[in-house]
Amino acid sequence: MGNIVLFDERKRAIWQYFDHPTDPLLPGQNLVSRQELIASVIASCWSRGLLSFTVLNGSLVSYAATKPPQYYYASHYRNYTHLRFDGHTLSLVYFADRFLKLEHNGHLRVYNFDRDELDWKVESDICVSESNIGKCGYPMAIYGRKADLGCTELTSISCDSLQYHSLLELRDTTYFAFDISFQINSSIWFEGTKLDDCKTACLSNCSCKAVVWAVTGRKKCLLLNEVFSIMDNGEGRDRTTVFLKVQNQSPIISGGKNSRPFKNLDWTQADEEDVHLLSVFRRKAEQEQLMDMVDKNEDMQLHREAVTEMMSLAAWCLQGDFAKRPSMSLVVKAVEGLVTVETNLNYNFTSLP
Repeated sequence: MGNIVLFDERKRAIWQYFDHPTDPLLPGQNLVSRQELIASVIASCWSRGLLSFTVLNGSLVSYAATKPPQYYYASHYRNYTHLRFDGHTLSLVYFADRFLKLEHNGHLRVYNFDRDELDWKVESDICVSESNIGKCGYPMAIYGRKADLGCTELTSISCDSLQYHSLLELRDTTYFAFDISFQINSSIWFEGTKLDDCKTACLSNCSCKAVVWAVTGRKKCLLLNEVFSIMDNGEGRDRTTVFLKVQNQSPIISGGKNSRPFKNLDWTQADEEDVHLLSVFRRKAEQEQLMDMVDKNEDMQLHREAVTEMMSLAAWCLQGDFAKRPSMSLVVKAVEGLVTVETNLNYNFTSLP
């Protein structure tokens, strides 16, 4: 059922769909190690998402395909109603009217064709149900997050601003993949046994976005490069805490063309609009109203002080008298906040001494 086979000129099968599954497992099809079901991004889009299901070390496992992977389901169980699993091969107990599908939201469901309603109906959910682990127990909250739940990142983490990174403690919380990742994947665990060492390991690694710390257990420190569902740990019964990396401020103003404080200037065109912008810049600087020239988007307004500091630094570099311009090493120190920007500036940049 549903297999597509390609034959060569000698009628030998050279390729078949059953060897290259997507998100369903069909009757007559096997799933073995190194094969995987890959969920779509959303229900209405067939593009591949992050979630996969496979056979690994004698277990059936589901995971988010980050680097390294984050596992959220694992089972050695062999006695499934509609499935056969011997530790190496998974297949459907043969019924032409059933199939298994890895959903975009991480659930692995068996569908049965309802002949009365002429429609496919969910018959069972192989993975742990939401009622057992809460609505945020699967990592798919990243795709279908409700507007009134969770949090969003206001300031992106920049590797150029490590000195501004810190870890925000979320008390009485745990991570959806904490226990499963401990059993299967050791590559995302830090071997340190002290909380400070664990936090330092994350802060010194730009790719690390969060820490999950356990007070008890042989493994204590989970470092996350991608963050999905953070959950209430039941009033601390699991004795775990999540520390989320945040960037408090940045000397570098990021963003696209809509968040740049300056336009590119063309000195060869005396009547260009950009030249008129210089006169506006000079007037606003003399009136101490530089923020009037900055875009009103949230990101720029959130970094008001850093924006005006960068504008003043740019003015310092554009001094008509080259002797009053800062050296590159001095500019770097100013960006790092080690020296203050010169305040006695001449904003008539086109005049020569």
